[in-house]
Amino acid sequence: MTFKENFPLVVENLTKIINGQVIIDHLSFKLERGKVYGFLGPNGAGKTTTIRLIAGLIAPTKGDIYVEGHHVQKDKLKALSYLGAIVENPELYNYLTGRENLLHFARMSRAPVSINRIEELIKFVGLEDAIDQKVKTYSLGMKQRLGIAQSLLHKPSLLILDEPSNGLDPAGIRHLRDYLKEISTKENISILVSSHLLQEVELMCDKVIIIQKGKYVDEIDVKGSSDTRVHTKVRFTIKPDQMSEAIKVIERFGQAKTEGDKTIVASVQYEQIPDILTGLVNAGLTIYECAPMKTSLEDQFLSLTEQREGVL
Repeated sequence: MTFKENFPLVVENLTKIINGQVIIDHLSFKLERGKVYGFLGPNGAGKTTTIRLIAGLIAPTKGDIYVEGHHVQKDKLKALSYLGAIVENPELYNYLTGRENLLHFARMSRAPVSINRIEELIKFVGLEDAIDQKVKTYSLGMKQRLGIAQSLLHKPSLLILDEPSNGLDPAGIRHLRDYLKEISTKENISILVSSHLLQEVELMCDKVIIIQKGKYVDEIDVKGSSDTRVHTKVRFTIKPDQMSEAIKVIERFGQAKTEGDKTIVASVQYEQIPDILTGLVNAGLTIYECAPMKTSLEDQFLSLTEQREGVL
């Protein structure tokens, strides 16, 4: 087994130039098996273009994409046999019933799809009561669930969804989140979800890949226990005996502000914390408490993209 076969998706030095403009710029990342990944970036970062490249809908200018070790350009049929994808909206036939849609796509599959598999997916996405109704009568959330069932017919090991929450109400978003988390566990599928809903991504995903201007920025372990990320800004609270003196010390390294009468909230680089504590002690201050503050995905995303914007 080669290195690339160990991962359901490997992207290496991917570049896409359109009309002389670099849309994707030497982008590289890989997905671990059975994990849900968020795919984030500011508007125009190249998320949808990357997804279209992975799905084989457009060809890269340079670089390589491997699905289960198979090159998407050189061995397209084999590579895409492991891939399920919904790019933008599910491609469904509104004049057919949900069941007829699934039967149609099952017949189109290169791998045999059993009736039992279809029934299993209908139950899994919770469409038993509506599966024999015309798709034109479905709500957007029901269409999303049917699209997910359709994309899972051939038992892919990689599922890619582009803005799957678009147009869904809060209940629909929650149901979608629950389905995706269950799919990754039950079917051992790696899922890549492009979304602009940062709070939802934080609840749904194990890890998040961030890109900006077509370039890789960082990968965040959303389920990590703490913000112990070198070269990343973190926030923590300090309770000293002399507030004004402590703020002077902290501001040599980063930002500090008071919160109440006895607490300081500091925003600094993670690796600076030992020097800050040493500086406080050397200044003769007594520290009664020092604790990290969990940083939201939104805070980390904005911090990383703002830092990146400053160097691009």
